[in-house]
Amino acid sequence: MTTNTERQLVSFRVAGEEFGVDIMEVQEIIKIPEITRVPKAPEFVEGVINLRGGILPVIDCRRRFDLELKEWTDSNRILVVNIGGKMTGIIVDSVSEVLRLPEDTVETAPSLIGKAAEYLEGIGKLEEQGRLINLLNLQKFLAIEGIDELSENLKSVSQKKSDIKQEGKVDEKAISDEAQFVGFRLGDEEYAVGISEVQEIIRVPEITRVPKAPEFVEGVINLREKVLPIISLRKRFSLENIEKTDSQRIIVVNIDGISTGMVVDSVSEVLRLSKDAIEPPPPILSGLDSDHLQGIGKMEDGKRLLLLLDLHKLLTRTEKKQLSRLSEDKKVDDKKSQQEAKKMAEEEQLVSFKIENEEFGVNIEEVQEIIRLPEITRVPQAPFFVEGVINLRGNVLPVIDLRKRFDLEATKKTNATRIVVTNVDNKTTGIIVDSVSEVLRLPKDAIEPPPPIVAGIEAKYLRGIGKLDDGKRLLILLNLREILTVRKEDKAKRETESPPMKLKMAGAKMEIEKKTGVEAKESKEERKNQVAEKKKK
Repeated sequence: MTTNTERQLVSFRVAGEEFGVDIMEVQEIIKIPEITRVPKAPEFVEGVINLRGGILPVIDCRRRFDLELKEWTDSNRILVVNIGGKMTGIIVDSVSEVLRLPEDTVETAPSLIGKAAEYLEGIGKLEEQGRLINLLNLQKFLAIEGIDELSENLKSVSQKKSDIKQEGKVDEKAISDEAQFVGFRLGDEEYAVGISEVQEIIRVPEITRVPKAPEFVEGVINLREKVLPIISLRKRFSLENIEKTDSQRIIVVNIDGISTGMVVDSVSEVLRLSKDAIEPPPPILSGLDSDHLQGIGKMEDGKRLLLLLDLHKLLTRTEKKQLSRLSEDKKVDDKKSQQEAKKMAEEEQLVSFKIENEEFGVNIEEVQEIIRLPEITRVPQAPFFVEGVINLRGNVLPVIDLRKRFDLEATKKTNATRIVVTNVDNKTTGIIVDSVSEVLRLPKDAIEPPPPIVAGIEAKYLRGIGKLDDGKRLLILLNLREILTVRKEDKAKRETESPPMKLKMAGAKMEIEKKTGVEAKESKEERKNQVAEKKKK
């Protein structure tokens, strides 16, 4: 259940960036159907679609943000939103998940370069390291001059074309006869649960196993200081077990007062289904006991079937008691929780990455995000280790090359090359690294002071050496404050970088001239000897 201090969002992606809108503003999420183009419409209005007899104007998010246009794929979706009673469709690259965002993690959007700034109400910082979500202000985003007239004109056109009265008006009775669901997949089958039963949708974190739990219970996780039992729907329905994938999600639902997480293969969409399109389940369906189903939803004229779960019948009374005890048993174990909290306080969480064959680490609190290497604009007269600047969502971000900073040999950038965006003393800087390894925890007593030089790097750039795997693996911990500080010797290095090359070239030229002079002298002596020999003859 959403608290007053949290927002529940539907997150989606556009051109690699993640956005979020309030779930209450989203009516449904659909695949892109055939779109009717509209003459003299604003450039970013893709056209209109017929949504159950209602005319829905559709906006392309990429066009609205003046981003590069790409062909639509199977992952593209239309978010159907309702703002002030007006329905509009928004084309996005893909829909990610439904998530909760604490209000205190939302910051005011910084001044951006371009149009995107006026459409954002803030930027949310998620618990996962370096993950930011742009919060879209739909009222500003949809404030399109002439959109009402456009919709009205389209309604009248549609009325003439189809010769059906009132076709342009949304049938409120029809909406009341519909149910909204969250769709997901298990193998090749599509399932759904009522959206009112879904609390949130999260990625699959590390799950703690529980002894003597029912076979279909994966274990428990800690979700915002609360213990959440996790069940596998695959195991519950006796389906083949699969290895964990990136697309898997946990749908957090309320089963008769028990908050429970259900692991599913993937979450597909939020959709509406007419109650007339729902039929009672047959007695047996692919080995799945029909008691678990409240019905079968027919979509696309019956070509697509949706198995609608009845969460109240998903578990037996005994199984519900077992799940309830799991949460209670974990809550009672306060001493263990305190010990774990103490242990976490004595650990440091790090982002590790590689340069050459060495592994480095920085405190996760200093890392804002990790991005791929974009086009970098060079800056004249910059310090020798500053690669240039990039545009990061409208902000100008200076980027340094750690290889140059550490006087290491330059190499070609690869697909693994990343920029670690750091924030030190409220200054945001990008750091180019060869590759990013992982996020890990390191006990503070496993960190030792650095020696004078490590891997050819001066100690002033280091704050310690972390020992992992009983000392078999070493992590060089960087002092970012020192690395990002430009000193006089850095400027001097920049100024004196070219002269040695000139001296070297001059020296080479003198050597060539010297060598050429000797060769010329030897050649002259040789000719004299040849002439003398001829005279003798």
